[in-house]
Amino acid sequence: MTESVNHGFIIRDYTIADGTQLEIPFLGDFVRMLSSTADLLLGTDDNPPSKFPEGAWFKRPPGQEFHKVVVVNNSGGAVTFEIGLALGDLGYDALTVTADLKVKDPTTGASFSDVVAEAAAIKSALTSVSGNPPAGLLDFSTAVTVTNVGASITVVAAGANVNGVIIWAAQQIGFNGAQIIVGGQVISYVGAASGGTGGTTADRLSGPIFVPAGVAITATAGASCQQTITYEVL
Repeated sequence: MTESVNHGFIIRDYTIADGTQLEIPFLGDFVRMLSSTADLLLGTDDNPPSKFPEGAWFKRPPGQEFHKVVVVNNSGGAVTFEIGLALGDLGYDALTVTADLKVKDPTTGASFSDVVAEAAAIKSALTSVSGNPPAGLLDFSTAVTVTNVGASITVVAAGANVNGVIIWAAQQIGFNGAQIIVGGQVISYVGAASGGTGGTTADRLSGPIFVPAGVAITATAGASCQQTITYEVL
């Protein structure tokens, strides 16, 4: 099969049957295989054809133009391809990828799949199964209140804090010392009254305060202390 062409450049689509060849008369010095459903053989003028897969290109030296391009299909089936021919360079900015791309964060080196997984984890933490924000982010409807008197308790263990905790409010009353501790840091404290006997001191913590995942919340209360904590595990 032969096609007559007389242009400074062409970009054409062809389908060639197995066991056949296509001759394209063209005065040029540049060839690029833009796309192809299977590998083909390509030659110019009387030069023997050789493998010329999708994305391959070549340019002849100045003054050594070819007069025809020969495409041969020995792939075992019909092949559809797009080819570009030119006298001079033929720019083509399309990107063809035949395998998976590995994309990494340029700063941390994390893979794209890691970034997607982290984004999914954040979304899961901020939404319920219905796709809406959990009630605790809007009101107190699912909050839990605990009270400890004269004792130390673990309000939320580090292992139980998977997606974070919101402390909505806390109140402490006493004169023997009471503390709320988040990850080892005291965030609310009631000390002894004057002389350590008689009277009371009080402290109120107003939230909301967000406690990150993996951080424990504990509360300690002296012999005559009481504290009430309202919180929610996300």
